Amino acid sequence: MAGKSPGPFPNCDWRFNEFPNPAAHALHVTCVELMALAVPGKDVGNALLNVVLKSQPLVPRENITAWMNAIGLIITALPEPYWIVLHDRIVSVINSPSLTSETEWIGVAFYEMLLNADRYSSHLNYMDPICDFLYHMKYMFTGDSVKDQVEKIICNLRPALKLRLRFITHISKMEPAAVPQQPLNNGSPAQQPSQVPVNVALPVTQ
Repeated sequence: MAGKSPGPFPNCDWRFNEFPNPAAHALHVTCVELMALAVPGKDVGNALLNVVLKSQPLVPRENITAWMNAIGLIITALPEPYWIVLHDRIVSVINSPSLTSETEWIGVAFYEMLLNADRYSSHLNYMDPICDFLYHMKYMFTGDSVKDQVEKIICNLRPALKLRLRFITHISKMEPAAVPQQPLNNGSPAQQPSQVPVNVALPVTQ
């Protein structure tokens, strides 16, 4: 209805009309026409969802949001036999194999979020609780199933986080840097001087 002149409905005094505005009138008559169709409600609901889910090439990109809002208004205004298909689709997506069989990938997302926070923050608070949560997730849920992906992320973290997460990867490069060797103390034996005496006159052969 936006931008159309003249509008799809005749001008009238909406103060004394059954509907508060032209949009409400359009929504009402659209629902009446859909319910008058001689097809099951689920078929109508699926067709409405397909308008925005499968018709992107037919709808201009700049108008797709308006189409989604319109379909949402229509479905929510219709009775349950029409909008229940949206619930069924959401449940089918949640139960799909890509979500039910690869839940361990959710663990990788936590490491990716930590990497982003580490890159853009000069100081991190609560590093210990965060690392405790990652250890709990590893030992209770994911195990070593995502070890290869996690190692790549941990290698790019700051040294303080690498030190705390070194037992997740169990690789040598995660170990803290070696402490430099301290200088010898006073109790250590001093370096021995040369054994050749310097003040002793050597015999000269005639």
